[in-house]
Amino acid sequence: MNIKQIAGKTGLNPDTIRYYEKENLIKIPRNSSGYRDFIPQNVERLTFISKMRAAGCGIDFLRKYCALLDDTENHDDEQREMLIVEAKAARERLSNLTDALDYLDWKIGVYYKNVKLLGEQSK
Repeated sequence: MNIKQIAGKTGLNPDTIRYYEKENLIKIPRNSSGYRDFIPQNVERLTFISKMRAAGCGIDFLRKYCALLDDTENHDDEQREMLIVEAKAARERLSNLTDALDYLDWKIGVYYKNVKLLGEQSK
């Protein structure tokens, strides 16, 4: 698969894919002409990276995690612990966003009440 095809499969911009490669988050084989020649494992890795970024994980975390994935040693315990820590942080971010959204909904309601009161006062 070429970069355009992989971008279509993953929903990632080709420049983003190139950036992830530059940051050593993914190793992409090259064909005899030097063009990237993506394999199914690259789709899996890019999907993982995309989901982790959406959860708020930083590049430094991903760089370390992907290095463990690429190492020939077994790092399952360390990887699991890293994911547990990130999941906890993501839940905290989600809780904070939920609180902020609840506040915004309340504030919007205040404006609707004020508009209604102003309308009744002008009658």
